[in-house]
Formats: sequence, structure tokens, C-alpha cells
Amino acid sequence: MLAADTVAVFTIPDYAKASAAWNQWPLHLLWADPSMKPFKDKFMSKLQSDVVAPLEKEFGIKLADYAGLAQGQLTFALMPNGWDGNSPRNPAFCSSWIRVTRAAC
Repeated sequence: MLAADTVAVFTIPDYAKASAAWNQWPLHLLWADPSMKPFKDKFMSKLQSDVVAPLEKEFGIKLADYAGLAQGQLTFALMPNGWDGNSPRNPAFCSSWIRVTRAAC
């Protein structure tokens, strides 16, 4: 359940299917193109050093350890959290991952 004043919600109902479909999207094909390699390598290096490494250090985890857990429904929500567009408070970001396992019959 989300609060009535939730600003935005983004849901991926089945991460495995979405991930497979992503491989066919034009944006992914562009990203995977060999001519993008220099840009991609520089971007990924900067992302790793400026975003991923500080997060891993702060929380004492390795994000790569969690990559295999990506299954089921993924939902992101943005909530006001007292933010009105003029106050110094920032909106709150919330995420939920529902991993569904089905028994074989």
C-alpha cells in the first residue's frame, strides 16, 4: 500500500521478462554497439567510482552480490515526505521487490 499523496509509481511486473525484452530495445542495442565502447567504458568507470563504490563503502555491501536476486515484481515510488516544491525537504524514494516462487506441479 502506498500513501494517497504518492507522486509517482513505476512497476515492473516480471523482472525476468522485462530483462529479456530489454535486450531487444533499440537503446540497449545502441549501448551494446562496438562503436559505443569508449563512451560506455568511461561512463561505467565513472559510475563505479562516483556512485557504486561510495554506496558499497557506506553500507558495507557489494551490489554485485545481489544481482542474481533480481526476480519477480519490482516497484519504485516517489512520495512527498513533507516536500511541497518550496521547502528544503526532499521527497522520499521507496522501492519494493516481491520475489515470487511457484511450486512445480
